[in-house]
Amino acid sequence: MAYDPHLADLMRDALSGRQGVSERRMFGGPCWMLNGNLMCAAREGRFLFRVGKAAEVELLERDGVEPMRDTG
Repeated sequence: MAYDPHLADLMRDALSGRQGVSERRMFGGPCWMLNGNLMCAAREGRFLFRVGKAAEVELLERDGVEPMRDTG
């Protein structure tokens, strides 16, 4: 899975200076961890966010939001 350098830079800027956030390379691109847990990633043309089950149904109703599918 390729990543988008421009989106990665936007995410770095948005998360810079936040407590507990670190960047790590996973799945072929940059991912951001919050206190050691995967929080988000920048992929080709999109962001991926781990939102949790409580928010999943509401967020999937928004335009442009879809579940991540790992097709190998």
